[in-house]
Amino acid sequence: MSRESSDADMISDEEFTELLADAEGTAPLKIERGAAKLDIVPPERATIVNVDKAQLPDDEGRGDKIHDQ
Repeated sequence: MSRESSDADMISDEEFTELLADAEGTAPLKIERGAAKLDIVPPERATIVNVDKAQLPDDEGRGDKIHDQ
């Protein structure tokens, strides 16, 4: 199920920061400082990787491989 978002569904960066801070029980300024430390690459500079099967550790940490089903 996909639905298109409307402008009414969008929130500002400041509103998002406040919601996240409230959910984390911290101050919005602390969220902003943490985000400033992250090096987030814009999508247009991202590296595209083609992966046929996921090779991720399982939930129990045994290192088993999980394959597409």
